[in-house]
Parts: sequence; structure tokens; C-alpha cells
Amino acid sequence: MSEESKSNHKTKADYRPRNFRSKKNYNLIDLNCDLGQSLGPLKYTESEEKLLPFVTSVNIACGAHAGNEGSILEALKKAKSLNLTAGAHLGYEDLANFGREDPRIGKKELKSLIFKQLNLIHALATQVQIEIIHCRPHGAMYSKALEEEDFAIELAQCISSFSRWLILVLPLGVNVEKISERSGLKVVTEGLLDRSYKRSGGAHKFPPNKPLSFEFVRAQIDSIVFNGQVIAEGGKRLRASYLSTINLKPVQEGSLIIAERVYKLLKENQRLFSLDSLLKIENFQLSDLLEN
Repeated sequence: MSEESKSNHKTKADYRPRNFRSKKNYNLIDLNCDLGQSLGPLKYTESEEKLLPFVTSVNIACGAHAGNEGSILEALKKAKSLNLTAGAHLGYEDLANFGREDPRIGKKELKSLIFKQLNLIHALATQVQIEIIHCRPHGAMYSKALEEEDFAIELAQCISSFSRWLILVLPLGVNVEKISERSGLKVVTEGLLDRSYKRSGGAHKFPPNKPLSFEFVRAQIDSIVFNGQVIAEGGKRLRASYLSTINLKPVQEGSLIIAERVYKLLKENQRLFSLDSLLKIENFQLSDLLEN
């Protein structure tokens, strides 16, 4: 990683929209990665942290699919030291399978699970004096939110009953308008670079249905950044509605090269921002997130 990349990353003002009221400036993209997934069968700590110079927000595991009080506290301190927006990475209590199994719990149990994780990370964030801005579901919870609209609404309502000020990050392809209307939350969608997209919309489940070449991933980045579209199977282009963030993974081929490329593209073209900027937009409307 270049020294220039490190120094450019430190100032949070560099990736905030200069003029929130200008509609053309809403076509901006946050870069996020997962952090604090050190407790469980898969230990990503070192590889996750290598992505930090190239992201603007982090999703911190809250002790369900991974993590514990110690790892959450460490991740929050790291986010604060790097001026990164902190979010809660919510998952099912499934350490053995890294949150990739759906326990099929009801709404009451789901709400209890969400509150348990949000209470923990908010309490620790208060100690560190950093704010939790967003929530992103993990694993089976993430996939289910895309596949089952009723579940996505239930999840959003559970989070909203904890705090209506949190931004909910969901997979590209969900019905943002309906979920936002039913929950009162600001909902944005996320692009993935480690999955291929179906022609009908939505990414394939983890693991990817087939390995993606570095060339394809690079083309996907360019398509999202410059055209507001994702490339699906067969070369079909899908509108990236409400896409406000891209998730970077430490385990895909050439992950650091990919992260540095997308970070550089966004920064050079003044498209880079952080999710907390959405909270500062006056008279925010969902339509503001649609590409021009």
C-alpha cells in the first residue's frame, strides 16, 4: 500500500459531499469492510485490517456470528483512530457456521437477538466516544433479507424499534421504498464484488457460484462507479438502485489490489463518501440516492 494512499485516507472531510443540496452529489459511494470477526472458526483479523486504508466505513461483528466484547472494543477504537464510520454487523448466533445457517426464528426472537447485539455495541461505543451509524446483516440474515421481503421488513422494524436514526445496509435488489416506508429507517443498498449477479437481480449466495476473474471484478467496479449499473450473468446490465456502498472482502483473489483500485477511482472522480454523510443531508429523500 502506498504512503500516498495512507495519508489521503486520514481526513474524513475528503470523502463527504461538499454540497448536500446538489442532487448531482448524491451519486456517491461509500466503501465498507467487515471488522472484528476474530472469535469463531474463521479468523479474519489480519486480512480485514489490511483493507482499512481503502474503506470509509466498517461493519463490526457484535458477538453473534463472530466477535466478543474485547474484539468489538478494539475494532471501535481502530475505527475512531482512522476516522471511519462505525456500524453494527448483525448476525445469527451461529459461531460454528459463521452465521451462515438460518435458525428460522420468529420476529420476537429476532428482535431480542438484534437488541442484544445493538445494546452491546452501543454500550462499548459510548466508552470509546464513537457513534454507531449503520447496521448491516451478515451471512444467512443478509441472504434472507434479499430473498424474503417480509423478513427484510421485520429486520428493519426490529432495528427501527431500537433506533430510527440508524441506516440499514441491505443487498442490491431489495425493495428499498417499501422497507423504508414500513420501518421508518433510511435504507441503502450495497454492491458486492465477490459474487456474480443473477439476471433477475440479486447476487448469488456465498460461496460464489464460480470464481470471478480479476478482469471481471475490475469491469464490475467501473460499471458501478461510472454507469450506476452492475454486470449480471450473460453481460446483462442491471440498474443499481439506491446503491450507496460497496463491500470489500479480504478473501477474494487480489483483494488488496481491487480495494486500492476502487478507492482510487472513487477518490479521483470525487465519488467517495462515508455513510454518516447521509445523516447530514437536509430533507433527505430516497430518490436522492438514484443515479443521475
